[in-house]
This record gives sequence, C-alpha cells and structure tokens, in this order.
Amino acid sequence: MNPIQVQIVELIARRTGTKPALTDRIDQLGIDSLAMAEMIYDLESTFQIRTDDELLDLETLEELCLYIEARKPSGEMKN
Repeated sequence: MNPIQVQIVELIARRTGTKPALTDRIDQLGIDSLAMAEMIYDLESTFQIRTDDELLDLETLEELCLYIEARKPSGEMKN
C-alpha cells in the first residue's frame, strides 16, 4: 500500500473498529450516515481536499483511495 492508502485504511479502522482491506466494500464496514459525515470531514482535513457527491457513489476502499489521490494537491499532507 502507498502512504495515502495506509492513512485512509487507518482512518477507517479508527472510525469503524475494524481492520479493513482495500477490497472491502464501504457499505459493509458499518459506516452509518453520521460516521460517513465524520469520515468525510476527516478526509478533507487530512488531505486538504474538497469532496463532492461522487464520494457517496464509491463502493470500495480502493475506489476511495483513488478518489482522494486524484484530488490531493501536490505538496505535504497534514498529519
């Protein structure tokens, strides 16, 4: 896994109490609407991006990683 994937998996693990894999479906990780809103906030602040409704259509963690990677500005990530 690349560093962005590792950060996303760790973020999801903290939110869900699971050990997710990139192939896991987001809807099967127990993320309800409140957890999804919190996760979106975490992703936006961690990676300094703005998300859109397309994020809600992603099915797997791998798709989420690709979505974040495509929107991440060049430069340092916030830890």
